[in-house]
Amino acid sequence: MQRLINFIKYNLFVLLLLPCNTHSKIIVWDLGNVLLKPSKMAFAKHIGLMNCFTYGLLNPRKALNMHKQLADVLDAARPDEPKNKVVGDGNGNAMSNIMCDYQAGISPSEIVCQELYNTIESLDKQGYFSSTKERDIIQKTIEIIFDPLTFSRTIFPIHKGAKLLKACAHKKNSQGQHCHEMMILSNWDLESFEILKDLPQNKVVFQHFKPENIVISGAFGSHDGLKPHKTVFEYVINLKQVKPSDIVFIDDQEVNIAAARACGIKAVHLKDGDYHQLKKDLKKLGVL
Repeated sequence: MQRLINFIKYNLFVLLLLPCNTHSKIIVWDLGNVLLKPSKMAFAKHIGLMNCFTYGLLNPRKALNMHKQLADVLDAARPDEPKNKVVGDGNGNAMSNIMCDYQAGISPSEIVCQELYNTIESLDKQGYFSSTKERDIIQKTIEIIFDPLTFSRTIFPIHKGAKLLKACAHKKNSQGQHCHEMMILSNWDLESFEILKDLPQNKVVFQHFKPENIVISGAFGSHDGLKPHKTVFEYVINLKQVKPSDIVFIDDQEVNIAAARACGIKAVHLKDGDYHQLKKDLKKLGVL
């Protein structure tokens, strides 16, 4: 009996010395709607609080569907191009071609803005907008989205996401070594990203990532760098020189989750901002 007890004690001691779950070496995080999100109040202030209030009061249905109208304007900028059918916009729709080019680092902000201002002017002449106020709100929204400095200043951390990130980054084994390495994989234009990553309010997020572990679509200069293209997931695998099963990927879009899983990566879907469920899913994978 004593020999059995000693055997059990020895094996328990060996287990304590083993590193954390090897299936969770690299934790890859999406940014938008996972760790960072735009501030509705910051958007409203740039557009004009009174303009937003009066437009919403007089046009409640159109105000609620403003994102759809904005998407239509973005599509109208390039009506003759084949529509993107791969990259999602976060609302369950295909991203506009002009936004794809912007986030892929193909079209810089100045060119995109001028192209869209010309589109708005053309649509206005055709009587597309119901009022001057509606046209101005759409134009102001485009200014926010495609002006790197303005856009970066409307982005703030999601505290529940940042808390989970910190817990994953700080997890250690019995020897005091960090269990996981944090990475970012995000569809984001490089111009605004370079600004927002250095803003004080975002330190709570970016302090957990080494520069070499940040993969942004805008740095590629090609649509291959946009999720859910297979190439960008293969890039991460090759960059870290690990098995796909050693990577855990967290994203809010199902299409990106499916693409990661097709590459052999363990992907966790943050659905409807449910961080409680995300935490449970990460625990199941041994990440927390």
